[in-house]
Amino acid sequence: MSKIRFAAVVALCLLVVPLESGLVRAASAEATLIVRLPRMKTPAKSITIAAMAAGTGDVLARQTITGERTQVALTVRAVPQVVVAEWLLSDGTKASGHSALLRPVDGGMLTVDVAPAPAPRPGPGKSFVMMNAAYRLPGRDRPAAAAAESSVAVAGAAAAQSGTGAQRGPMRIGVPADLFTVTGLDVSPRNVAAVVITDLGNSAACYGEGDGFVIVETDPRVLELIRAEIELSNSIYGDPATRITNRYVAPTHSVGGSWSSDGTTLTVTLRLVDAQGKQLFSKSATGPVSQFSEINARAAKALAAAISCPPRGSWSGTVTYSRTTASYSENVRDYPTLKTTQWTESRSIYYARITITGVAARTVIGAPLRATAVIAASNQERSGTHQVDSQGCSVRGPKVLDATVRTVTDLAGSATQALGGSLSINQDGSYKVSIDHFDEVRQNGTRSNAMVSTGWCDPEKEKANNYSRSEPITDQPAYFDGAQERLINISGRVDPKDPDTLQGTFTEKDPPSQYGPPGRTGETVITWNLRRAPAPAKK
Repeated sequence: MSKIRFAAVVALCLLVVPLESGLVRAASAEATLIVRLPRMKTPAKSITIAAMAAGTGDVLARQTITGERTQVALTVRAVPQVVVAEWLLSDGTKASGHSALLRPVDGGMLTVDVAPAPAPRPGPGKSFVMMNAAYRLPGRDRPAAAAAESSVAVAGAAAAQSGTGAQRGPMRIGVPADLFTVTGLDVSPRNVAAVVITDLGNSAACYGEGDGFVIVETDPRVLELIRAEIELSNSIYGDPATRITNRYVAPTHSVGGSWSSDGTTLTVTLRLVDAQGKQLFSKSATGPVSQFSEINARAAKALAAAISCPPRGSWSGTVTYSRTTASYSENVRDYPTLKTTQWTESRSIYYARITITGVAARTVIGAPLRATAVIAASNQERSGTHQVDSQGCSVRGPKVLDATVRTVTDLAGSATQALGGSLSINQDGSYKVSIDHFDEVRQNGTRSNAMVSTGWCDPEKEKANNYSRSEPITDQPAYFDGAQERLINISGRVDPKDPDTLQGTFTEKDPPSQYGPPGRTGETVITWNLRRAPAPAKK
């Protein structure tokens, strides 16, 4: 049975088209939509494109084309509408996308681009939404229900399997329109509720911190469509393998709130209440009324975090960073009576022990961290020339002149620095720790020069040419990573068996460089061990 998936994104469009009667006005003429589609990296078996009336969800036109085509023309009524598309990919997965609100004019032609957008998928600890929107089957006069992720009836079946006693698993949240008030805007509470559903469903939750939530449908009209779809799927016209059973579970909590505008600014307040109407959380966001979508999304994200991310203790621990480089080069020139060897070698070490003293208790994306680093840096450079002259001075003089000229530089320094950064733990369990703002370390030391030689023909020259002297060197900079880079990036994946610990080791050896000395080597080693404190006791 063919279905067109159409999520609550249509509700976003309804905000800019106030509907007084709830019906799309009749149009006496038609318009043409030229829908342009991108070429997919993964070939599509087919693409279904539909134009849907913004007021009712009626399908105004629909075509299914092969994956090679990138353009299609639809003849539609000249009413406010949205174009949606669904790609059936060769690997069996699907992608969908939609246009902005369109207002084609009578007898006109309008070109619109529609590209697929990744749909959120349920994952560990992730909040996700199960929504339904109406469409009409071609050739039938009765509506059916299509699901954005899966039907509410299927959601109910999954929830019912968890038992009928105390709630287990994700919190089941309803978003009824009668819990919303609108002030200063020509927008219906029903449309506001639909936008809240979309933004709550797209809001990230915290990995491994609670069971998340599921939004279940409460609109009586949509529930009736679902009932009709269940009835149809269980009729002789339905595929027995895809029949839906009616095991719908009612919400345990509700979200309501208000949109209030003075004509310039908009304040969105969203509240979570339990079955007895007791308010559990309230989150607000304010901004220019023209940015209503972003304002509502901010409030929804904050509320989703409050629901799905229970208070936890802060993260603390240590990170060590070690960077060692070394090089050696040698050049030998050998003649019958003269051999000269020149060499250069160096070694530098940059070591930092970083103590993380606190990260925001909730591990939302980009939680700031505070850290202190104790840094030690050292640098040694040695170079010289060794020369052996076997020509000799005379029959009675020395037969060999052996001379070595050497330069040695030794520098060292240390510092304690306050650092910043962030910790992110994503819905799929991956995490990233960034530590930045490393400042240079000032080094002090000495540079010594010496010449040691024997075999001069003139003993006085031997005394004059042999020397050893040293001079101090102060305030020389040593940079993080041996260059002017100032951050550490650590990534990994949370161990589900120990979600309160982040630890690991990263080792990387420098690849051979075609530009540096042939004997150059380098190695970076990073270790980290962070632990999260127990949740604070409830007062």
